[in-house]
Amino acid sequence: MLRFFNSIEMIRKILPLFVLFAFSAIVYPQQSDNNNTDYKSGLYDKKGKLILPCQYEDAELLPNKLFRVKMNGKWGLIDSKNNPLLPCQYEIVRYYTHNLIVVGNDDRNRVIDINTKKEIIPPVYEYIGSVSHGFSVVCKNKKWGTINITGQEILPCEYGYIETFRNGYSLAMDTANYKWGIINYEGKVIVPFKYTEIRDMEDLNISIVKMGSLAGMVRPSDGKEIVPCEFNELYPPENDLIRAIKHGKWGAYHITGQEIIPFKYNYIDNFKEDYARSMINQKWGVLSKNGSEVLPFNYSYISGVSDGMAIARKDKSSNWGAIDIKTKNETVPFEYLKIEPFKKGYTVARDGGFWGAINRDGKKISQFIYSQMNAFSKDGLALALKDSVCGAINHKGKEVVPFIYQTIHPYSNKAAVAKINDKYVVINTKGKIISKEYDRMETPTSSDIRKIDFVNNIVVAFKDGKKGIVNNKGKEIVPCIYDDIKINENGTYSVKQALLSQ
Repeated sequence: MLRFFNSIEMIRKILPLFVLFAFSAIVYPQQSDNNNTDYKSGLYDKKGKLILPCQYEDAELLPNKLFRVKMNGKWGLIDSKNNPLLPCQYEIVRYYTHNLIVVGNDDRNRVIDINTKKEIIPPVYEYIGSVSHGFSVVCKNKKWGTINITGQEILPCEYGYIETFRNGYSLAMDTANYKWGIINYEGKVIVPFKYTEIRDMEDLNISIVKMGSLAGMVRPSDGKEIVPCEFNELYPPENDLIRAIKHGKWGAYHITGQEIIPFKYNYIDNFKEDYARSMINQKWGVLSKNGSEVLPFNYSYISGVSDGMAIARKDKSSNWGAIDIKTKNETVPFEYLKIEPFKKGYTVARDGGFWGAINRDGKKISQFIYSQMNAFSKDGLALALKDSVCGAINHKGKEVVPFIYQTIHPYSNKAAVAKINDKYVVINTKGKIISKEYDRMETPTSSDIRKIDFVNNIVVAFKDGKKGIVNNKGKEIVPCIYDDIKINENGTYSVKQALLSQ
């Protein structure tokens, strides 16, 4: 996980306190509130079980099977059996730890034991965070500090900001010059307060830091400077390598601080695999993650590296071919107008006016009869368009999904959304329809109908103006009876239903 903090942005906050071949776009009217409509919220779990009926203005699942619920504009707390634990009279209800809950009104937070209803921490703080490793971050009089579970002050509220502690340390900002540093639980300064930005890669024990416009790298566990702030930019690690720009040239460091790739390149792409395309003196080649030039820099352009293959052209006016990076052999002849990325040894390419499939040795494995194609998916299928209808072929060039669909969206986890007879359905890798018909489907994180993906194995489905959830097996796990649905970070689904006033 990457955490990024910028002094100016934080000061502003705390000082005041394809779709395959979708040929046309459709605009759908948005649901609008009116004075005669009252919306109530409920919750489903990730399996589609209704865990809270639609009887609240808003609701959210907290740890320990607790629910914070909203009524008449105020928050309260109930248990899994809908028994009230705290009345709906607070502006803030937040999980603290175990049976302790943060509540707040009038810019003051306090902690209540929901079993005894006793106040554990009095309302002296503007903010009390959830407990992490026995500590909670708090804010008092616009200054930040920490307390333990019982409310004992551990670090005085004298910092400009403190992030939640993780792995024994936290990013913090001082109040003298609003610079960032890193402290431990006891407030010992591990990384001095001299940086204008910090990007923390928690899992790698690395923090990318900036002093003005120059970037460096430190180790937050002990504060050791891995590389000094002398780079125009440092990029997050990939395969233990950190790409960097210095004096306009690209190079790379190992996460331990050892320079692996010298700073002489005009560009280095990311190391998604063990290789990355790179450019020097307007010529393209390929670097390995140990810094070796594994493909000579004599190509006019390399569009990408995938599955150990580099897709390239020899000059700006030439066609495309592909090179096996390990053998350095140009196995795919430079005769194609377009080549998509390789996956598991196969790809699709355009030869003249039509598309077909080839393998990494350049052998054609299908006829070149398709007017458009997508690259092969992880499920081993390439979507294609033929005679104005969509289907898919497999690695052997066989048409395994029949060409009967108006559109097919990319496959994910052995399922895809397709359109047939102006209705949306879920199909499997054989092209069989495995769901009901729907008026529309959407990616849970986007309303862009040009590309509909299964996110966490679900899509949002529309039927007769109402929303539901359908999984990648075609099952409607949340019925299409709701006016709105939101997918929460904890995997639950918030649903809203309109109740018309009499």
